[in-house]
Amino acid sequence: MTWKYSDATTNDLTDGIHKVKIESCDFNAETSTGKPCIKLIFQVEGSFIRVYHVILKNTQWAGRQIARVGVCFQIPEGSENPSDWVNRTGYIRTIHKETQGGAVYINVATNGFIPPEKVREELFKAKQEADAKKFYEERDKAASSFGAFDPDSADPFNVPDSLF
Repeated sequence: MTWKYSDATTNDLTDGIHKVKIESCDFNAETSTGKPCIKLIFQVEGSFIRVYHVILKNTQWAGRQIARVGVCFQIPEGSENPSDWVNRTGYIRTIHKETQGGAVYINVATNGFIPPEKVREELFKAKQEADAKKFYEERDKAASSFGAFDPDSADPFNVPDSLF
């Protein structure tokens, strides 16, 4: 696979589905509060943007999260060998989040690891949503340029005389 790069920033990455590769993983990491975790760094295809993800160990859902990552990136089941994880590609759904201090960061959405058999379906749904959003934005823009129906107005249809 050839990776193409652009000078995109965090703000340039839209929320949604992105192809990524695992750049690094650390099975013996700790959070800033000392909790054991797995730290993953994903690189978004086509940019230098990285998405960081932490899976806390010793939690009731840790096994499920690890399994989702494994399925998404087709990692051998039960492998904790970083060489089995690094450079694997898959699709994740990302969202932007803001810290209390106002800094913006990119996060993997809840249930954001997409299994290979669901990628086509998820991309299709994302395209439908984007197309619908674009349609409604263009419709609203066109309506506002003609003076859209406004029931509170003295002339509720607000149609410019130039149209007659």
